[in-house]
Amino acid sequence: MIELPETPLTPLVLRHAQRLGPKPALVEAGSGRAVAYGELPGEIAAAAGGLARAGHAPGEVVGVVLPNVPEFAVVFDGTLERGGVVTPVNPALTQAEMA
Repeated sequence: MIELPETPLTPLVLRHAQRLGPKPALVEAGSGRAVAYGELPGEIAAAAGGLARAGHAPGEVVGVVLPNVPEFAVVFDGTLERGGVVTPVNPALTQAEMA
């Protein structure tokens, strides 16, 4: 069994970001496009800020409709940083299935 510390997820994810700097943290398999560890804190902060500017309040749910791309993790962690709740939604679903 893996023991996880009693800490919010995003700080846990970012705890080595500065040390790992230019190394790829998130890689899109199809294109090889990557987001480096050193870029993650700023990307996550930008996502959290965008949610705040859009009027997202802590405790609100954000539906994330994205395939397996680096932006998924960025939006996921940005939502958590805002105190939000993430609901992943399969992008292969039709609009009727999502409703």
